[in-house]
Amino acid sequence: MHQGLTESHVIDALRRAFPHDADLHNDAAMHHATSHEIIVCSDNCIEGIHFHNTDSPKTVVKRFMCRVFSDLAASGAYPTAISLNFMLGSRITLSYITEMIAHIKDICESDNIRLLGGDTSLLPGETSAFSITALGHTDHRLRRDLAIDGQLLFVTGTIGDSYLAFMIKSGKLTAPTSAIREYFYAHDESPNARVSCMQTLCPHIDCAIDISDGLLQDAHNLGLSSNKHTVIHISDIPLSVQACAVLQACDSDTRQELLIKMLTWGDDYEVLFTAYPETLLPIKKVQEIHSLPVTCIGYVGIKKDKNSCVTLIASDGSDITPSVLGYAHKRIMRK
Repeated sequence: MHQGLTESHVIDALRRAFPHDADLHNDAAMHHATSHEIIVCSDNCIEGIHFHNTDSPKTVVKRFMCRVFSDLAASGAYPTAISLNFMLGSRITLSYITEMIAHIKDICESDNIRLLGGDTSLLPGETSAFSITALGHTDHRLRRDLAIDGQLLFVTGTIGDSYLAFMIKSGKLTAPTSAIREYFYAHDESPNARVSCMQTLCPHIDCAIDISDGLLQDAHNLGLSSNKHTVIHISDIPLSVQACAVLQACDSDTRQELLIKMLTWGDDYEVLFTAYPETLLPIKKVQEIHSLPVTCIGYVGIKKDKNSCVTLIASDGSDITPSVLGYAHKRIMRK
């Protein structure tokens, strides 16, 4: 059981990695208040749902920290401190945890993030889980309930690579070339939250949501919170060059089915936001500063249907909104 691993081993490894965080020796941490607003968010990363036991320690760390930092990014905040809970199954070894902690340390040092502390539990079964709470600072909080009629709908980066990476890594889809396969492997192993990009955008917008449950689901969630309706044109949704190559290699029926899956799978960790047309110039500058596409994919309208807050429009103008919009937090395992 746990191959000799104890809670003391984990705590000692954390103290060695973060020798200047004195609160790791105490039962509670103190976080100094500032003149900024403090944003707090929390997320879980569960084996069999968000990661698999074959994933490297670096991949697991990047994934669970990206999940919570993406929430901060969509709130207009940058991370300043984190608290970690380790719930360790019997497969986890001390060397695995030590490597995880080293990667956590690298991220914290590069972004000037303080580790406040956390907790460790050894679980009776094989499955592990991690929980992270992050604190962030902002001068202008973004919310998902402030969309206004007539605003345009924008998205950072590209959509759908996460789903294609999953399909290719699981052997359910073949990449057209080895270079494309390696691109999706790298994308899956090193997701990135759009923290710096959103810091630049923040002064020009008010409403945003991170895309973790699927573009269509999160567009619906934004509309629902704002009591509005979002309209998305499928031909305007930005895709990576590699994703386009994968789609092009499919027949037309498979291509459409695959594209809808890409829009509903989630784990993109891009940001969906609304803005007025006169904000186009600042948005263009953001693209230049961060070398990141920021694309207008639709608009915000008046809510007409109490049950639906998103419509997906085909190139011919028809409504092709799928019945399943995205991840509904009911799946047991993404196999």
